[in-house]
Amino acid sequence: MNSSPPTTFVLNGVTADVSRETLRDQFNRTIAVRHQTFAVLRHLLENADRVITKDELMKAVWNGLAVTDDSLVQCIHEIRAALNDSRQAVVQTVPRRGYRLVLPSNAGPRLITILAAELAAEVRPAGKDERSIAAPTPAYREVLDRLLIKHSGRVFASVGETVLAEFAGPVEALRCANEIQHEVDRRNCEVPETKQMRFRIGVDLGYVVAEGDHLRGEAIEVAAHLQTLSRPGGICITEAVRAQAQDHLSLEFIDLGEHKLKDVARALRIYGVCLASEEPVRSPFRGLDAFEFEDADLFFGRARAIAACAARLEQQAASGTAFLLIYGMSGCGKSSLLRAGLLPSLTRPGAVAGISLWRRCLIRLSEGPDAFAVLAAALLHDAAVPELSSEATAAEFARLCRNRPDRALAMVRQALRKAAGPARSQIRLLVVIDQLEELFTTEKQPATREALVRFMAVLAASGLVWVIAAIRSDFFHRCGEVQGFSALKDGLASYELLPPTGPEIAQMIREPAVVAGLRFEESAELGRLDDVLQAAATADPGSLPLLEFVLDALYQASGDRRVLTFAHYRALGGLEGAIARRADEVLDLLAPGIQEALPAVLRALTTASLGDETVTARPASYTEVAGTPARSALVRALIDARLLVSDEDAAGRVFVRLAHEALLSRWPRAADIVNANRTFIATRERLRADAQRWHLESRNRELLLPSGKRLAEGEELMLSRREEVDAAVLEYIEESLRAHRQKEEKDRQAELALVAAAEEAKRERLEREAERRSLAAAAANRLARRTRNAAVVAIMLALMAGAGALVAFKAREEARGQRDQALRNQFLSLSFLSERSAAAGNTEAAIRLALEALPSKEQPERPYLFEAEAALYKALLAHRQIEILRSGGGVAHAAFNPTGDRVAPHPTTKLQPSGTSPAVPKLQF
Repeated sequence: MNSSPPTTFVLNGVTADVSRETLRDQFNRTIAVRHQTFAVLRHLLENADRVITKDELMKAVWNGLAVTDDSLVQCIHEIRAALNDSRQAVVQTVPRRGYRLVLPSNAGPRLITILAAELAAEVRPAGKDERSIAAPTPAYREVLDRLLIKHSGRVFASVGETVLAEFAGPVEALRCANEIQHEVDRRNCEVPETKQMRFRIGVDLGYVVAEGDHLRGEAIEVAAHLQTLSRPGGICITEAVRAQAQDHLSLEFIDLGEHKLKDVARALRIYGVCLASEEPVRSPFRGLDAFEFEDADLFFGRARAIAACAARLEQQAASGTAFLLIYGMSGCGKSSLLRAGLLPSLTRPGAVAGISLWRRCLIRLSEGPDAFAVLAAALLHDAAVPELSSEATAAEFARLCRNRPDRALAMVRQALRKAAGPARSQIRLLVVIDQLEELFTTEKQPATREALVRFMAVLAASGLVWVIAAIRSDFFHRCGEVQGFSALKDGLASYELLPPTGPEIAQMIREPAVVAGLRFEESAELGRLDDVLQAAATADPGSLPLLEFVLDALYQASGDRRVLTFAHYRALGGLEGAIARRADEVLDLLAPGIQEALPAVLRALTTASLGDETVTARPASYTEVAGTPARSALVRALIDARLLVSDEDAAGRVFVRLAHEALLSRWPRAADIVNANRTFIATRERLRADAQRWHLESRNRELLLPSGKRLAEGEELMLSRREEVDAAVLEYIEESLRAHRQKEEKDRQAELALVAAAEEAKRERLEREAERRSLAAAAANRLARRTRNAAVVAIMLALMAGAGALVAFKAREEARGQRDQALRNQFLSLSFLSERSAAAGNTEAAIRLALEALPSKEQPERPYLFEAEAALYKALLAHRQIEILRSGGGVAHAAFNPTGDRVAPHPTTKLQPSGTSPAVPKLQF
């Protein structure tokens, strides 16, 4: 039982609180008195209705100090003046004996049981806020009033949603509380969920002081605090209540430990009553998830940032462009600030002067196949502007937003006017874009980026729409890449969200715990756990996600006791190691084959910036991430552990994403995988961007991958990790390879045709020269036959004819030699082209050209050239050096032995002499 002596008394309408040394009048105003005067009053109250001598008073107050009677007399006069006791009805003077304080009949404390019941904030009717509910609905209030009367309870205060009642004893009070919760639970089963209500109830036994029909005292404050510790539908009591009720009521109690309450000097042991009506409690911490709009009552520590952002927005709206870009480092809480801080703050009735109705939508650009499709679907949602659906479908409105923003704005304006109703209420629409860095990581088309920024600017300048966006600070500088974005975000339109300060972190730790009725363990050696958490989080500016993760894990480990302990904190690995330890524990419980799927899953859930190859998280379709049984099992396990999050888009497609990017940096195993695959991820993203552009521009052949490094990267990606590449990208790579082979064959044929044409022209020229000389010899012969006049002349002509024949013979021989030389030149040219092709890496073409320059069975008349044979050997050697040998897996390099007849993978396999290792293949050409 609560054995504390009474501390509050009412004397002539003045309340004397002995524990706080205060006097208050009937208007609750403080009456100032000296410390010695209050000490005299305390001693008189402690000995009420008994004569206290002057010596006893002086000894009790001044503790043996030498003072005169005048000091005591002044104190008595000051007490009577404060109590309006000029007639000495309260503080009486007993001649020659001392003083006596007479308590009125209703001034002394009474030991009673207090029941405090409050409507739980989590289950208020949808769409209403605190100020819109003056009290529980009549049906539920009727339950309270009826059962209070049934169990002889008297309501002495009813403020807003809280009802305070007094009972003669704790057994009847607890019986009444139990029946209230069961009756309310029964009624909840008969109404829709949106109309259900639950109460939190606290019960305490203690002293109170009556002031007319009202009561004052510590017991009331304790009961009111107990109901805040209770779950919706539950009951919390003190040890004093449990001690008297446990033998009379068939109820089970859960020890919630000792709690130190404000303005209560001693710690109180609190118990929860086990009830079926009690709503299952949820963690007040969000782990790696962001706080949502519905979590506003659990979001603390960012009051300053919320006020600054709201003020900036109002200034921006007044200047004609209601736009605000919030930027900050990863993990500083931008998403939670938007969702649970700024949005609820702005849309609260009366928060912004002159605005009586708010509509809102919040999106992430990666939540669908296209940024405008996501935005259009969100604007047509029930919480935004569903009136638009009567004018256009989501697809039609998305096209208008992209191509005709003015027309789309006119439709929004008309829909908002319709939503305002006949009263023409002042209405505003909040459009919020979270994680705007996805404009650069998932949206590859510059035209789409510009169109989205242009539409945001149109909305912000409309006077009806306020636009808020959040972006990581390492992408903030890239806003200048998008036309019009710099002008939109400059000046007051940008707000830097800094990591929370130490006091702000303290609020983030303690305030949600207070709401949920949690306590932090206190150790004589280490101090309070919440202080340890605050110090660790303050020392690391990027630790906010880790802090929330650890707090949520501590809550889950606390069970029904709801005490966050050092033992659990150490088991988690502290603030720094909590995520890594949890992720490793989940992974280690899986089969080795499932664990091996982790790199593929992480590669599917990450992307890379095309500028600096910065790796960031990205959502991906479930089918893409969980494409094999092993990957599917791993994804399900990580989702169950809340390390991955699954969600559906407007079309019903299931997407998977990392719970927070902190996993990539704070989990060493994931960080190692990302670093090892950074080049692959960056290459895949470049190919995705190229493929997307190729598809958008009607498969323009000029946009295919060029020969060289980029085509080689694409081919290697397709051959080594085909299952991790999108079908559209595979099609793009295959078409690029096909075009490359066609071009290569066409170039070879053109080279061969050019060489053949040159040699044919040379051959024709030599033949014409031989023919001319043959004709000259024939003419000389005819002249010799016709000359018969003189023998000398005949002889001379004969000599000339012989000489002409000799010349003709030599001409024919020369023509034959020139033809042979022409062929040698032709094949020398082919040999030269072969060497050039081999040097350029096109070894297959080099081999064909060298073979074309050598004699064959079909063309034995070709002259043998040493240069052609040498070119062939060079081409073969080059071809062997770059040839990729595959035997189940890819071999990227090979080495030959000194004789050139053995080949082995390089550098791990040593070459063996011919005949010593049958595993090393022998190449023959």
